[in-house]
Amino acid sequence: MKLGKNILATLAAAAIAIVGWAVPSAYADSTDSPNTAGYWENQYSHAVKCWKFERAETSSYGAIAHDAEGNEGVKLSQFDTNLPGDRWEVLIVKGGDERSVYERPNAGEVYHAPLNGGENVADVSHWIVCGGADGDDWRYDDPTCTSLTVAYPDGIGGDDVNVRVKGMGADAGDEVTLNFHSSNPWPSPTTFVFAEHAKWPGWAEWAVDWVQVEGTNSHWDDDLSCGEPEPEPEPELVSLCVWDADKGVAVKTAVETASDDDIPWSDGTECTPQDEPELVNICVWNADKGVAEKTAAETAGDDDILWNDGTECAPQDDADPVYICVWNAQTDSPDKQEVASMDDGDVLWVDGTECAPDEPDEPDEPQTVAVCDAIKVNGTIVGWERVDKTPVEAANWPYFDWNPDLPNNGCWYETFVCWEVTATDFQMAGGLPVANEKLFTPKQTFVMEAASFAELQDCWDYVAECGTTTWYQLDRYTVHNYSGNSLLERLKVDGLGQEYRITNQGIPLAVGPEDAPIQRGYQFRSAVGDECAPPEVTICAQDGDSWYGLTVLEDELPAEYIVWTGDPEDCFTTDPTLDGSTTVGVCIDGAPYLDYTIRLTDPDAQVADSALESATLTFVHPTDSALDHAVEVDLGAGTTEWTGSLLWPGASLDPAAWPGWERLENGTYVPVGDGNFGWTRGGVDIRIEINPEITLEGVLYPDASPVCDTPPPVDICVWDGTTAQQVTLYGTAPEGAILWDGTGAACTPTVDICVEGEAANSWTSGTIPVNELDGDMRLWDSELAGGGCGEPQQPTLDGSLISELCIADSPWISYDVRVFNPNNLPLDGVAEGEEPVATITFINPNGEDYVLDDLPLGPGTFLWPGAEVEPAAGFTAADIDPSRPETFVATNWPGWFQDDAGDWVEVTDPQDRFAWTRDGVQVTIEVNPADTFTINYPPPTATCAARPPEEFTSVLGALPLDAPAATPVVAEATYTG
Repeated sequence: MKLGKNILATLAAAAIAIVGWAVPSAYADSTDSPNTAGYWENQYSHAVKCWKFERAETSSYGAIAHDAEGNEGVKLSQFDTNLPGDRWEVLIVKGGDERSVYERPNAGEVYHAPLNGGENVADVSHWIVCGGADGDDWRYDDPTCTSLTVAYPDGIGGDDVNVRVKGMGADAGDEVTLNFHSSNPWPSPTTFVFAEHAKWPGWAEWAVDWVQVEGTNSHWDDDLSCGEPEPEPEPELVSLCVWDADKGVAVKTAVETASDDDIPWSDGTECTPQDEPELVNICVWNADKGVAEKTAAETAGDDDILWNDGTECAPQDDADPVYICVWNAQTDSPDKQEVASMDDGDVLWVDGTECAPDEPDEPDEPQTVAVCDAIKVNGTIVGWERVDKTPVEAANWPYFDWNPDLPNNGCWYETFVCWEVTATDFQMAGGLPVANEKLFTPKQTFVMEAASFAELQDCWDYVAECGTTTWYQLDRYTVHNYSGNSLLERLKVDGLGQEYRITNQGIPLAVGPEDAPIQRGYQFRSAVGDECAPPEVTICAQDGDSWYGLTVLEDELPAEYIVWTGDPEDCFTTDPTLDGSTTVGVCIDGAPYLDYTIRLTDPDAQVADSALESATLTFVHPTDSALDHAVEVDLGAGTTEWTGSLLWPGASLDPAAWPGWERLENGTYVPVGDGNFGWTRGGVDIRIEINPEITLEGVLYPDASPVCDTPPPVDICVWDGTTAQQVTLYGTAPEGAILWDGTGAACTPTVDICVEGEAANSWTSGTIPVNELDGDMRLWDSELAGGGCGEPQQPTLDGSLISELCIADSPWISYDVRVFNPNNLPLDGVAEGEEPVATITFINPNGEDYVLDDLPLGPGTFLWPGAEVEPAAGFTAADIDPSRPETFVATNWPGWFQDDAGDWVEVTDPQDRFAWTRDGVQVTIEVNPADTFTINYPPPTATCAARPPEEFTSVLGALPLDAPAATPVVAEATYTG
């Protein structure tokens, strides 16, 4: 028989062979849509678990059925006690756009979808059923930021957990639900680690806001913020060149952004001011304006006219002749001469007398000169006065001429000079001189002169080399005579003091004249080359009984100094201290304490009385200041010394506690290392603060003793599964604990074994310690036949199933393999620790069997032997999924082959191309135990053929019950899903 190509097909399901019950192959886990199982679990407080089934899906929970009138609906199977819950809680049947809800439905009855169009019962599109139980509002622990731990109560299990997390920070607005699902109930307890889930997004900041656990109607709903915000990136800085005019250097400066006027840094020269050339003023005549203009130029040309007053470049008009007066010595009379222009020294002619030589002056009477004279007392100048002297007397007078512009009655002036102390070859012995000593050596060179000491600050700017220390002598001179003035001017050129050189024998030898200051009275200071811009500090300095601020370089500060505050009173106070304060750890009545003595030394009474009301004692954490522990203590009476004690951090009296130990709810204690202030036990720094403060280092915990170091020990007996162990706890034994009896018998469990009774073939029970049990003994089991010693129940495959399916014109087999082993007997051929696997064998009555090995237990699906499919358009082989018919198309069927013409031909030999599987075939499922089932090849239906395509006459689509008959069409149809 030959068939045509292609046929319209949709998913259909054939009858199944069932033993026990099976879990559906898939279900939805959303809670937002009434088309999902999760939605109905939230609607019913006693719904323990809900399952959703599509119309074509086969299930042991129920099936599509028809009532006596032929109306389609859903008929539930008997509730299986192996399912979560103990009854059917609610059934939801969907048809068209409506759904019917049946609470507490009964098995065996047909439940319909709503009416379609108000008259006829709609066909079922999908149905949802929920198992229920009372008392299912148990709570589980709140989630942490990283995991959720669920401890299921006895008799309640679940295989589904949902955790919803939301993104925060950079991921705000994103959301993901983590579904933890297992084919078997989760063990109790189970910890679900969020980061191990395949959908974990790896956010830096997130919040856990909702948890749903199967088996309870108590859902956690909160907002747990987690993670840390990602640090802001450091701004990228730009280096700029900035000229420091005060220091005369280019400075490299870093900024976040540069403006248009900023200069990027290269080597510093790019922002260094350029010296401008000295300009020459020339005179240029502006003919348009009729004026002379003064113009600056770098150089003057040969034809340029230097500027004087503007007339030098003005054009000369034709004018009358110019006559000058010239005295003729021969004629002793004036001559009138005509010239083109007058030169310097020419005398304009008037009447001739203007160039006549002057008559010799008659001698004047002698004149007087005002000079300064010193007022002396016992040879010491105590003041000045003006006196008049003749020119002859004044010529040799020792003091200044009187000048009303000079200070001190017009007789002397005061000046201040900065000298640089040079010590290249000669080192000064004993350091610099004190005030009022004359310094003759080494040679000093002039730097600058000013009207006051304050104005000599610019002297330090002459230090050229960075890091070089240079000493300066600052002198104040009073000059009252010309010789003193001349001497000062010469010293400014020649230098001050006496220059030395070092001989070959290392002996200093004076060279040149010896010049001393004109007047003693000077000070010294040093400076370091300020091209390095060293910091300066103003400190207290004393001049006699007076204090003032002296600015020195930071690296030249003396060993002891006081920073100048502007108030001289601050220059001689003594800071208060807590020197002499002590702390010591002591043990009092089994509890650790810290005894302290605080001593205050405050000679200038700088500490306010209000600061003496309390003190703070801080236990300083060695690595993390956030963990410091501060205790404020009341000082009470006393002004300079206080004593007291405080309980050591981590210790308490009722209940008793010790640092480094944690008390459990059962009354025992466990060590927690640095926890509970355990970090204070190995020696701790303690800071005492009043104002001032002091830190005492390495304060020791009280000496160890049985009542002070740790909680008291208690020994209990613990069975570890093979032997009794002596376990030492600390504190009190927890409730129900068994104290150690020296042998371990008190906590060794016992077992009941079979002992032959006095009557023949009778048994009784006997009790022995579990560690005396050997392999020849049989355990007593009251539920077994033969008085508790009968043979155990052997494993079976009760609950397993295998069935045929027709999906998109291709034959498939669905299976669910389960082992029922109530007495946990070992399975033949399965080693301890191995997972059992299944073998499915198609039994060929006249040939070689078809065998599938190493199939995992649980549900699965595979193609019927001899059938083949390939990916549909737009999909790959990895996308093929029998639950999604659109992912594949059928390409081969058992018992058929395609000839050269492309037509499908049915084989005549049953052994060819698995034709022997099409008329009903026995299938054995073997795990040790084993069971055999008979399955039938899926029969063709209007929507699924499970055979090669053919040309056919078909009415496309299913008609509603009240619709008019469709017109038949002939077509080669293809699968459309």
